[in-house]
Amino acid sequence: MAVAPGSLFSCDQRYRDHLRLSFALPPELQDRAVSGLAKAWARR
Repeated sequence: MAVAPGSLFSCDQRYRDHLRLSFALPPELQDRAVSGLAKAWARR
């Protein structure tokens, strides 16, 4: 999984307050990655 600022893929630099998550993993690894993100977010 990759995390990038939302503005990185915007032609006019919008979405600076967003994140883009790239899910280029097999489905079983995506589940694990999302679970890890959810746990990390809950601890913030």
